[in-house]
Amino acid sequence: MGYGGFFKGQYAIAAEVTPRTTPNGNITKGLQIRNNTTNTGTNYGAEIYNQAPNAATNYGTYSLANGGSNSNYGIFSSSFSTASGNYGTYGQASGGTSFNAGLWGNATGSSTVNYGVIGQASGATNNYALYCSGNGGYTGTWTLISDQKFKKQLAPIDNALSLVNQVKVYSYLTKNEEYPFMNFSK
Repeated sequence: MGYGGFFKGQYAIAAEVTPRTTPNGNITKGLQIRNNTTNTGTNYGAEIYNQAPNAATNYGTYSLANGGSNSNYGIFSSSFSTASGNYGTYGQASGGTSFNAGLWGNATGSSTVNYGVIGQASGATNNYALYCSGNGGYTGTWTLISDQKFKKQLAPIDNALSLVNQVKVYSYLTKNEEYPFMNFSK
């Protein structure tokens, strides 16, 4: 294995970006890691491995962003490719004796609205801002945001019952054998 650089110490890499006016807009980077390879297999822009079996808290990556006037991103990731699967952020956790979380989102503060995790999906045949393979659970309330204050030009629908009677109703079986990763109920 070859290294472009190898660092060891309490802080292997520390970076600080000082406020300044940039000539090409408002982009400053404390650290940029890029992997432009044509190799097949698995390629990492950065692999971060943290092993501390006796630690009370152990982070592979810890990120904090605060103080901006528009948007702050602790971690911003994206994936653009013609591959069959792209992950902007992929989280995996295993081996915990209490619980494992592949992705944890937390938002606190005195803003009008706080979101622990936001999902958005568009442009495909099927779009899911949130997709769960397996059981789901929650505390709190699932809120259907279909409030009248978000709508305009409300008008009654004439002959609503005749429209409902035109709905075709089907029974079906899922293709469990063909799509086992979907964890359909049996």
